[in-house]
Amino acid sequence: MLKDVPTEYSIKFIHFSGEEQGLQGSSHYVNNVVYQNNVKQMDIKLVFNLDQVGGKLGNNNNTIYCDEDQSGLPSNNAASAAVTQQLRNCTQLYSTLLTDIDPAEDTDYISFEEKGEVITGFLRKSEVIILTQPMILLPIQIRFIFSMSGRLL
Repeated sequence: MLKDVPTEYSIKFIHFSGEEQGLQGSSHYVNNVVYQNNVKQMDIKLVFNLDQVGGKLGNNNNTIYCDEDQSGLPSNNAASAAVTQQLRNCTQLYSTLLTDIDPAEDTDYISFEEKGEVITGFLRKSEVIILTQPMILLPIQIRFIFSMSGRLL
């Protein structure tokens, strides 16, 4: 869908497994692809995480939380706060969703944060969602995410 859209930066969509078992997939990727023998191999501008952005049919799904790095390495917290504020601004411009800040923790971008990368993302706080029940996506479209990525970078 985006292969013919020119961008200043490469955009990678990566699906990690093993999050609930200790961030196994993202940790492996960071320590074996981004870094090889403790030497950084990739120049990462931003790690943007989409975590549980669906909603349970029948629930109020009007708020999305924007994850901000507030702990871990202090050297990347200010940059995360700035990009997270931009994310909130773009969300309000391009959608009807309400936004709030959530401290980034316990999800796949923490492996990147621990190496000093700037992180942000979307999270929908809710009860545990059983995937066998009907799901709806919040009104976030790929064009919205793509248009935001240009503004965030």
